Amino acid sequence: MQLPYSSSKSVLEIDRLFDGAHKFKTGLVPRQLLKVRIKNKKAPLILPRLSPQISSPSLATTFDRTQAFLVEALEVSWESKGDLGEIYPLLLENIDLLEPRFIYVLQQWSAFAFSVVSPEQAATIAGLLADLAGIIWGLPDGDREITGEIAIACCQVALQAYSLKHFPGEWAVVQNNLALAYSTRSCGDAVENDRQSYACYYLGKQVFSRQGFPEEWERIIF
Repeated sequence: MQLPYSSSKSVLEIDRLFDGAHKFKTGLVPRQLLKVRIKNKKAPLILPRLSPQISSPSLATTFDRTQAFLVEALEVSWESKGDLGEIYPLLLENIDLLEPRFIYVLQQWSAFAFSVVSPEQAATIAGLLADLAGIIWGLPDGDREITGEIAIACCQVALQAYSLKHFPGEWAVVQNNLALAYSTRSCGDAVENDRQSYACYYLGKQVFSRQGFPEEWERIIF
């Protein structure tokens, strides 16, 4: 991801980005991911199941368990309208599944799901994944490094269904959430994480306007 950098105005913007990201990293602003406004709440939710060809019985069992957990988490989030009181217990009961292989299952399942459902259903799934990212990112239990990576993966998958052209608001929310997740990332190269964070902050801010998105504007501080 390349950070726009083409004029003296861009230099000033980048200085502000560094200041804003520093505020997030030092706790001067709340560390909370934004929620996506999911549309089509009245439409039925379609969550297909993937049947992968895995030769190892133990790996196949792990894949099936993780996929079932992922689908159930999305269903509970949908049915409860994102009620943390409903979602947290499920996550805590399956905390052992929030490990690196969850990301692989997420990527495989979402690629399959997005290929067989309608664009509207794909957008709904993307919204649920983006919100799930925020919940997992904020979990007080589990391995913070791993839950942070899962949150980033959920956001990246959501962007596969959210295009800037058709879902600008949702796209910008996910960019903001990615920025915050990268700014607190504990693995990988610190400089690269900061670069990714600043780039995502910049992209999200370009979409949000004070008039059109007052809440998001106030939450994204530069």
